[in-house]
Amino acid sequence: MHMLEGEIQETDVFNKIKEFQKNNMLQLFDLDSISSKYFIEYAVYIAKKRFDKGVNIANNLSTEILLVVGQTPHVQKAISSVGIKNPKRVLLISDFDNKELDGILKELKFKKHKIFDKQTKKQEIYTEEEMAIENSAINLM
Repeated sequence: MHMLEGEIQETDVFNKIKEFQKNNMLQLFDLDSISSKYFIEYAVYIAKKRFDKGVNIANNLSTEILLVVGQTPHVQKAISSVGIKNPKRVLLISDFDNKELDGILKELKFKKHKIFDKQTKKQEIYTEEEMAIENSAINLM
């Protein structure tokens, strides 16, 4: 999975990413709304588990990740919470291979600053008890 910090210069970004999201995972977040790479990794894990169990809310993995990161079942609330607020401070996550991703970055006019590697202790994101509750809830569904 790729996690890149950067800025986006495309004005019609939301319509463009919908096309890419049909076949692979691609999502954009407000960089300042994300606590760490562990939070994103865990959100991706939870979203994939929901799809595996058939309890997903969204129709695609990218949107399901948005809902998990935004901690709401409502897309608009998730966008308000963790969506892009400053186009110069964007986090892009994707599972496209490098060649495909380079083309997407060019089409989105995404100027990569660096690989996202903001770290906090995993316990600062979710306690072990919270993780166990979430995993139990998914397993019960």
